[in-house]
Amino acid sequence: MSFTPQRFHWINFRGAPGGQPAGEQRHRSEDDDHADEGEWVKRLHFVEKVAEQARDGEGAGESNYDTDRHQAKALSQHQPEHVRELERRRGRAVTIDTGVELRALGPRDVLLHRNEVSEIWPDASRSRIDEILPRHVSRDGFRFFGAFADERLVGFVYGYLGARGQWWHDRVAAALGRQDSELWLAPGHFEFTELHVRAEYRRRGIGGKLHDTVLAGLDSSTAVLSTQTDNEPAIALYKGRGWRVIVPYLDFGSGRPFLIMGLDLR
Repeated sequence: MSFTPQRFHWINFRGAPGGQPAGEQRHRSEDDDHADEGEWVKRLHFVEKVAEQARDGEGAGESNYDTDRHQAKALSQHQPEHVRELERRRGRAVTIDTGVELRALGPRDVLLHRNEVSEIWPDASRSRIDEILPRHVSRDGFRFFGAFADERLVGFVYGYLGARGQWWHDRVAAALGRQDSELWLAPGHFEFTELHVRAEYRRRGIGGKLHDTVLAGLDSSTAVLSTQTDNEPAIALYKGRGWRVIVPYLDFGSGRPFLIMGLDLR
């Protein structure tokens, strides 16, 4: 499988502080908050979509990308106070962040960024990365996306097509059993290998955007991944995007428990 390097500019929604007048909170129900939040988000997403279509040349020529991007930013800054408070109670609020660029990197460029990859990948030593990364970039269907802020790598995701004889594949196949392996590990399945974001750039939607981008356009019928059983943020991200647990516990030999998740891409 070949993959043409691309660049992606994107608008992301994340937290912004905001208070709510106590009097308004007493007079509004939570149903009202949800209804207004939904209407506001729909308006914001519509403006953002039009801007993206104009940028990509998909619109009817009636929109200007920069103009619509500024409209989206203005709309986000005028978020209703009760909606902002609702978002804050959920641990997030909404702003626009245009300072991050997603890029597809080929194998050679990935290896040139090994120093930065080792800074972001918390559980892998530099020697470990020097050992496994050259092996992974050579596998069929390898694709890697980096998130860059001012030319600095702040996050990355990669994966490849799994196959028998690979260390991870064979251990997961043994845990799944023959029938489930035929379903989840069929030839051409995609192994979602790593997703990491620098600590200071988390909670901005970067991880989710990396996730969605690396899976976009795959010919694979399924994708599989492993994550630590106590990695609640990662598990929540994946479940929110349709992944489900297919092996609840697997020790790869480190003594740290992992679970295996699968995603139906058909």
